[in-house]
Amino acid sequence: MKEEGGIMKLTIAICTYNRAELLKHALAALTRQTVSSDVFELLVIDNNSPDQTQACAQSFAENFTHFRVILETNQGLSYARNRAMHEASTDWILYLDDDAKAKEDLVEKTLDVIQKSDYQIFGGVFYPWYLYGKPHWYKDTYASNVLHYRQLTSCLIICYVTGGVFV
Repeated sequence: MKEEGGIMKLTIAICTYNRAELLKHALAALTRQTVSSDVFELLVIDNNSPDQTQACAQSFAENFTHFRVILETNQGLSYARNRAMHEASTDWILYLDDDAKAKEDLVEKTLDVIQKSDYQIFGGVFYPWYLYGKPHWYKDTYASNVLHYRQLTSCLIICYVTGGVFV
């Protein structure tokens, strides 16, 4: 784990394609964290969006101490996530979906798990929300909230980390 001046740092990466309207909500949620924005960097990986993604992301730049928008022209989520990994200036990356609205203590709790645990990868519960209504293809079982995690737990039998929020 990298630390600067005694403060552990974390990279939050949001990979997005053509979803500026949803990205706005994701970035707004990150402005309300219980920790200062100087303990994490925020990367928005624009996967070659033809919409207003760049302008939307840049409109939030002043809210974050360490903020970058990076254009990834190779289309696909794997390219975007790999680009985030290469661009990150910290050892830990928290990947959030572009339609995620983080709870106010997400960064605080993530840093706590990193500091106090010996995990190499972990994830969190997410509760779906829909700006335009629930998509017809989305099944409620996709959300991790159906797993009823109440505390930090190791995967001893069958469990998984979802793509919506993982470190």
